[in-house]
Amino acid sequence: MRLLLYIISLMFAAQVLAEFTITEILVIPWGDGQNELKIALPHGLDDQGTPLDYSDDTYEILGGGPSQGFVDEANNIYFSSYEHGYLKAFDQAGRLILNFSPGQAVYDTIIGNNSIDYFCVDSLARIYILKVPDRPYVAVIDTMGDLIDKLNPDGIGSGVGVLTFDYNSKDRLTFLSSDKENYLYENGEFIPGASSPWLAVDDYYYSCKMIDLSNLRFVKYSDPDINAHSNDLTEVVVPYGSSILHANLLGVDDNLRLFVFITESATNARVQIYSTSYELADEIVLAPCFNKYHWCIWPFVRADGTIYEFRCLDDGLHVIRWSKE
Repeated sequence: MRLLLYIISLMFAAQVLAEFTITEILVIPWGDGQNELKIALPHGLDDQGTPLDYSDDTYEILGGGPSQGFVDEANNIYFSSYEHGYLKAFDQAGRLILNFSPGQAVYDTIIGNNSIDYFCVDSLARIYILKVPDRPYVAVIDTMGDLIDKLNPDGIGSGVGVLTFDYNSKDRLTFLSSDKENYLYENGEFIPGASSPWLAVDDYYYSCKMIDLSNLRFVKYSDPDINAHSNDLTEVVVPYGSSILHANLLGVDDNLRLFVFITESATNARVQIYSTSYELADEIVLAPCFNKYHWCIWPFVRADGTIYEFRCLDDGLHVIRWSKE
């Protein structure tokens, strides 16, 4: 029934937004096998998702599942799980092309324990993995799962760790060190001075945040030190029109369109696409995620503007591609 409701809602979205071509690429089953993705039920539910009779001093805890999705330039689809620690990749025919999971000797050397905080993949299929606070560098692996580099802008053994890093356009990464210094990583080199918002192909930084429950604020600037270059700063407030629960900039494509992921409630989410003049140019309404795991992951936007939606349903993870011909 839940799957039927999802298909009906997807058909309705396709009728409303006919200019998008909507394709289900593949379905990856839940499980512990190589070609599956591990997921766990929330605490306090049985195998059918029915609440158990637990005492008043306990509460339901969300289950663990895939926490991030990424699509590389060859259209391979990657998933990581913070809870279960795996990193797996599939081609668009559903074939497993990478299985980097706990229990492998090289995995234990690179990760240190069973969790992956964040990852991204560059145009050469190099995979960058963040694990904090245990490890003071970002590990770079190949598609065989072998370690090929260790990245720390202050140097390995400097005593300064990596708090986080962000993926931007044109294979550029922004690193934030534990000494609170930002660095841009580009063409194999660290450049001091960077900013955390999205760095687009026009060399401007972009961000979008909700300033209250009904308004979005877009910010654009080129110099990382926006306090010293206020003349370079552009800020635009855009009324949303209804109540916002959460808003996050997914990315800026090569045509400088801004993709904003917005949730209005636990079952109402969409991706809005804004032009360079911050006008709403398009949007896709995402079908409610009906599943017994209470699990969802954010969509992913490729540089060409194709949107990948990851639907966590009872039978597995459905990969949906939204594109324009």
